[in-house]
This record gives sequence, C-alpha cells and structure tokens, in this order.
Amino acid sequence: MTNTKHITKKPSRALLRVLSELAEERGVSFAYPATAAAGRDEFERLKAIPREPKGFRRDDSTAAEASLAGSGDAASVGASEIVGYGSSARWRNSVEDDRDPDRCERCGYETTDRCRIGGRLSYRCADFTSCLNRRRSARRGR
Repeated sequence: MTNTKHITKKPSRALLRVLSELAEERGVSFAYPATAAAGRDEFERLKAIPREPKGFRRDDSTAAEASLAGSGDAASVGASEIVGYGSSARWRNSVEDDRDPDRCERCGYETTDRCRIGGRLSYRCADFTSCLNRRRSARRGR
C-alpha cells in the first residue's frame, strides 16, 4: 500500500530570519515560503543578488521616511484654510465670504446667516419668528 499523505516540512524560524536579513541587505522583497524546500530555493535566489551598500540603504530609507512624513493627503484640509472651531468653522478664503451683512430675502433685515436652498445660496434670518414679525409690521406700515 502506498502512502498518499505528503509530508511537507515547514521552514524553520532561523531560515525565515536569514531570508528577511538577505532581502533587507539586497533591497528586495520576498514571499514567505510555505515549505523548507521553497525556503532553500528562495535563499539561493537572494544569495545570487548583489548586496547594496549600507550607506545607500540608509539614505534611501531616510529619504522615503522624510517624503512620507512631509506628504499629506492632497484632499485634507490644512489649518491655514479654515477659520473658527467646531460648528462655527468656515473656509478662510471662501468665494462667498465677503464679510458684509446682506439682507434677508424674506424681510430685508441685515443678516449674515446663510443657507443653501436648492443648491443656491440664500440669506435668511436665523430667527424665523422675528423675521415673520418684521414682515408683518412692514405690511401694516404700507
């Protein structure tokens, strides 16, 4: 009777450590082997690659770290682009930010309260009751 069970030996921790050291020295990556035989083949492949000088590896890793630390997400909002904090935060150089009080579209009272209605910027009083009373008194005074 034949043995149908295949015995595969896993790579040792020492072999995996040596593979990672070799890959680091040569500046390449490697796939972790599933078997000891594949690990030996990977060892031979990495040994065939010439070493990079330590100074080059150090400069390369320093440059990569510096570029990652200095780069941010291009879509992120910078601290110099906003004014205010929390719910009162707004864009510093907004096209719509003219700082002049505009008139409420309902009562004509000066207000800086803005809202978007149907995609259009509108100026409306924040206090609807006061706005309504001003409109009523304006109608009576006519």
